[in-house]
Amino acid sequence: MSCASLLGQIKTFTQCNSYEKPLFLHKGDTVISLCDTAILINTIRYNLYESARQTILTNKYSKLQDEMNSALTEQIGLYKLWNDSLQTQYTRVSGMFASSLNNTQRELIKVSGEITTAKDSLNKANENLNSALSHLNKARWEKYKWGGAGLLIGILGTSVIMLAL
Repeated sequence: MSCASLLGQIKTFTQCNSYEKPLFLHKGDTVISLCDTAILINTIRYNLYESARQTILTNKYSKLQDEMNSALTEQIGLYKLWNDSLQTQYTRVSGMFASSLNNTQRELIKVSGEITTAKDSLNKANENLNSALSHLNKARWEKYKWGGAGLLIGILGTSVIMLAL
């Protein structure tokens, strides 16, 4: 199998006169141009230009206008389909965004409530810890008072005994 058959056909472009029939190319064709300028167009434009060329050659301008109107109508139809597709996509994405936003708002309200509950629990625990610390300080002070009073009574008692002897 030759390299040319893998890539398509080798075609020589010699149609430098603008009134000659265009050269029809396929994917993979190799083109050798002998003109200073060559323009490649897709199938839709090729059909439009070929129709216009035939009309100019046969001098049927009304057919050219009909062909141009037909091409324009086809193009408008394509744009309408494209617009409808974009509108459908926008509606779907907009719905997904609204749903996501609602879900996020519900979750934020739920989390906010949980944070408020946790904050209240922490405040209550802090109050309980402060109360317990206060009770421990009072109990410690009471122990020091009783210990100091016992020490004082012991010293006085020892002093009285020592003086009595």
